[in-house]
Amino acid sequence: MVTLKFFGSLHVTSNSFFNELIYMHTNLLQLCKSRDNLLSGMSMNMMSKFEKYWGCGANQNFLLYMANVLDPRLKLKYVKFYFGELYDYDKAQLLTKKVRDNLMSLYEFYL
Repeated sequence: MVTLKFFGSLHVTSNSFFNELIYMHTNLLQLCKSRDNLLSGMSMNMMSKFEKYWGCGANQNFLLYMANVLDPRLKLKYVKFYFGELYDYDKAQLLTKKVRDNLMSLYEFYL
């Protein structure tokens, strides 16, 4: 379901991806703690793939986070809040700083 929303060809999804990403990450975290060994093992494999593409590495696309911040309904505080819910304090602060720095460099480019 989340994959279909990410790759929808009939509508723009860049402003709604963050909510789906949060939804997917929190569900994977819960399933990793499951008592069912099969379910837990499968979700651990999915979590490792999730971390490969959406972890706190250089491979993250911060333009997608910036699209969420530029949405009039959501702001940087929203992104910062959910980074704090998903990651430890240092990682959340680092990601928020990177998003803010990218926004500032975009703004300075347009000046």
